[in-house]
Amino acid sequence: MGIICGYKGITGEDLFKDKEYLIYDNFKDGKLVDRDMFIVIYDGKIINGRPRWSKSSENVIFENGFLKIPKGQDITSSRCLQYGKFYVKFKSLSDTNGYIHFEYKSSGDNPRHMIFLYGTTLMYRATDTVGSIVKTVDTTVTVDYSHDIELLVAEDNDGNVKVYLNGEEKISTSAGNDFTPTHIKILSGSVEDIYLKEVKVWKVEGWE
Repeated sequence: MGIICGYKGITGEDLFKDKEYLIYDNFKDGKLVDRDMFIVIYDGKIINGRPRWSKSSENVIFENGFLKIPKGQDITSSRCLQYGKFYVKFKSLSDTNGYIHFEYKSSGDNPRHMIFLYGTTLMYRATDTVGSIVKTVDTTVTVDYSHDIELLVAEDNDGNVKVYLNGEEKISTSAGNDFTPTHIKILSGSVEDIYLKEVKVWKVEGWE
């Protein structure tokens, strides 16, 4: 059973699905700061819904049901995170071009884990505490950027990392660093604006 506070526009089916979310956001309230936030207590689990985000400029706006992040802009949230699964759903207005970069990191810029999807390249990268790149793994993928794209990176407590694109595993490696993340950041690269639809972060104890 669950207790839901400030709950608007999100169903239990969206929220739970047997997962313990640390963050859930579908941006349906059309806000980033002064939000219709909610906390869900469900079978002893606490879920933070609609966290506050900071944005790099006023050009980050809501458009046609998506959060539009223009080229070169970003949003950041400092909700409590830890090792787990980090998921974003987005699209571009181009069939072939898109560039999204999302990262989970410490309170400063480093250390951090970064996921890049640009053109036909999907990349995992890690930096150390002073920002030096300590690991890069990339692969070639085929993407239609005009449709919803789902990116998921999963890291367990043993430092195993897997990156999925639209449900298919594309990268499997060991983590390039070891730290407990406190922030998540989502950036639009220099190619096309991105349209963000959903962000989820949840705990993981094993691979699905």
